[in-house]
Amino acid sequence: MGEDYVLFCSIDSKAAGWKHGELRKQKKLTGLPSIAFLDGEGRVLIRLRDRATGWRQFSTFGRKAERYVRLRSAAAEGDKIAKARFLHMQLNERQLTLATALEIRKEIADSVPQRTVENLDREILHLRISEELRAKGQKRRHELGPRFYRMWKKGPKPGEWVGRGFWFAILEWAEREKKIDEFAEAIEGLRRSIRWNDGDPAWAPKLLGRYHEKLKKLRERK
Repeated sequence: MGEDYVLFCSIDSKAAGWKHGELRKQKKLTGLPSIAFLDGEGRVLIRLRDRATGWRQFSTFGRKAERYVRLRSAAAEGDKIAKARFLHMQLNERQLTLATALEIRKEIADSVPQRTVENLDREILHLRISEELRAKGQKRRHELGPRFYRMWKKGPKPGEWVGRGFWFAILEWAEREKKIDEFAEAIEGLRRSIRWNDGDPAWAPKLLGRYHEKLKKLRERK
């Protein structure tokens, strides 16, 4: 870790007037504990979403925060390659709206390798999916299911690390419409998404087990 880092720990408290008491809310950090790297202006750079506390991983994310700052500076100076890499980091950190991401993508598309553009397009697709899911809300996300399933089969296809909401939408639609094959395929998609984004969490078998039970009932009713 560089000498410019200052370690800071804010303990949550319900006490009135507690110093930094609103910090986690202000920085939109969820869960306990919340671990993030901020710059000197208080802007969140990198979040440890799995809240790992091991020093080895902490150091790895610290170096990622350093890279974030370097790319941000180079991008501000007009380096298009750096701007593309910085856009990728911002997309991974969920720091941009779809409109902003598309504007930056348009600016750099002719100045970076096509493979880079394709990778960015997949991450932007993930962002589009997330925004559509938020707009629908949990109660109506099943309405996105048929289109999401067509995307998975025919493209533009998201990566296997697409968020779980993508698969929840397909599962809920397929269950409503009694589409057994689509439901089974979505369970496997959800399994892959969890593996990519969450590793091997203790809650995964129970969640997947519930969907396998639903699949069993769908097959029995056929």
